[in-house]
Amino acid sequence: MLALIVAAMTFAPFVALSDSPPNVHAPVQLEKGHGYLIVDLKLARDTGTVTIGRLSKTNSRGKRRARTILELGPFSEGRHFYLLSLPEGNYVWSEISVPHYDLPHRVDQTQDERWSFSVQADQLNYAGQLLVREGRSTDRVSIALLNRIASSLTELTAAFPDAFSIYPLRNASMHRDQFIESFLSQSNSPQ
Repeated sequence: MLALIVAAMTFAPFVALSDSPPNVHAPVQLEKGHGYLIVDLKLARDTGTVTIGRLSKTNSRGKRRARTILELGPFSEGRHFYLLSLPEGNYVWSEISVPHYDLPHRVDQTQDERWSFSVQADQLNYAGQLLVREGRSTDRVSIALLNRIASSLTELTAAFPDAFSIYPLRNASMHRDQFIESFLSQSNSPQ
């Protein structure tokens, strides 16, 4: 029997299916003007938090600004899927926290455009797989954002069957990727 846990978040309520690996978290409903962000985490170690910021215009010195809208975690080692309802707009994986014993370590990605993504309303927006590798020392942590839609699609479809039956899947990355565009055009075609 599935144990259901309801948690309140900034933008949407979530239902956690606690006994189905990977850990799956999905909102109850999609609001008007919102799209779903698929969060795909693969963690080789316990991780503190993952922060999503909404991008705003750059400041007078050319620095990008992001207002924190959501902080997920802490997480245990393993796979974690989230389906977040977010307003249409531009976002960034702004900060990843990977503590080491009692030493905190946060990686701020706000200024790196590779960590940016967009959410379009009434769509499933895949922004990549956030990977935290095992290696961690007092001054280094290994984190990557990878395009894993082809290898993760079966798991994601099984985790969120209702959403995949209603909404088209799109590449949310701010960078063009011909493979993912071709793959998604085939995946979204009626069979």
